Amino acid sequence: MTQSPNAGLIGRLVQRVPVLLALPPPRFTVARPTSPLSAVVAVVTVTLDDGGGRLSGLDRLAGGRRDRRALSASRIVNVGWLEEPNDLLAGPRGRRLCFELLPDSAGVLGWPMPVTSQLPSGLRADLEAAVAAAVPSLATEGRSFAGLMEAVNWAMYWQEPDETDRVLEHPLVQEILEPIAQAVAEDPESAWWVSPVALEEAQYVQWLDDPERPPPPIMSGARERLNAWRSATVIDEGRERPADPTAPFTGSWWSTPAHASIVTTTRALPNLGAVGLALVEDSMGVMSARCWPLAAPPTSRVFEITCPDDWVALVSNYPLDVTESRRHDWWRVTGWADSWLIPDWADVAADFDAVHLTVAGYLTTAGRIVRVAGEATLLAGWSPDETFWLNDVLREAGPTTRWRAEGGPTGWVAVLER
Repeated sequence: MTQSPNAGLIGRLVQRVPVLLALPPPRFTVARPTSPLSAVVAVVTVTLDDGGGRLSGLDRLAGGRRDRRALSASRIVNVGWLEEPNDLLAGPRGRRLCFELLPDSAGVLGWPMPVTSQLPSGLRADLEAAVAAAVPSLATEGRSFAGLMEAVNWAMYWQEPDETDRVLEHPLVQEILEPIAQAVAEDPESAWWVSPVALEEAQYVQWLDDPERPPPPIMSGARERLNAWRSATVIDEGRERPADPTAPFTGSWWSTPAHASIVTTTRALPNLGAVGLALVEDSMGVMSARCWPLAAPPTSRVFEITCPDDWVALVSNYPLDVTESRRHDWWRVTGWADSWLIPDWADVAADFDAVHLTVAGYLTTAGRIVRVAGEATLLAGWSPDETFWLNDVLREAGPTTRWRAEGGPTGWVAVLER
């Protein structure tokens, strides 16, 4: 990965800030979304019990392992996706987005790390000046997507947070960044970040110069592959590993059905064949790709992850214990040494055709320890706007297109094929 353009500013900020972020236990008695980020309206709903009610992706029953019928597949629309800047700044990727939007002219070396509740006065003044300089340009230049690309690129779930992410955990730094978070929410470029899955504009990205070159999208057999994934995960959980979370041991660190050949898609944008071309975690510098346009029927049952509460609902309704396989990597990320859960994706597929992570859901949830009763979960290895298709509902929807990594706002340009 390339060095962040704001590395100089971070040099002033800190060397290490040992802060553990954690959500309070979720309020399972909530019947409607309580987070301002989840201020949505259900416009088309397919309920699992055929009751016909209008439920959002957060509606659920209280008590124990909630009845799955309380979850629904909904299409949602934005009614103001960020009313409180703290929603965006509560997640490490959201904080990194805000930081990456500061002008790199703010970078000056020399400040010691803020290990107390107070920031050095000069450091605070420099940060406030950088924020004040950035906000007007965000309003006129629409640079939010560029900051999003950087925030995604620096995501890591197998090691300790990097120096930049650690300093951004400091509460006073987050307070200073609030105007940036508000400017991002008001940027027209970010309006689609809360949008539901694009059923008619889905794009599968095939990386052409990947050493493990993935095949074209596999349009059938998803349920069988998910069952095989679950069996392999359970077997992997039975392997002997060090009980000490600090042991130098690594393993699976993702919370998706990775390596199960499940089709994933993102939407197309103007001048970008697929969001998945530009928004790649820990990018390895792939230079060539093919985009496959796909479509799903409007009756597809899609669960939308728009905020941490949605992720909690999914995990708690379809729990799969992965403590042994994730203990060491996720302890390094979060400091949590107890039990870990992810969704049992084979189980989820019985009720939903797909699960979509909105950009807003990614920025507020990814990389952040989220409590599920007395246990915990982590959304890891899932890119913004990415949809995992758990059932065979997709169809091809047009000719493929070639793309090449190059400069420009998105880093990719179309390649004319003869």
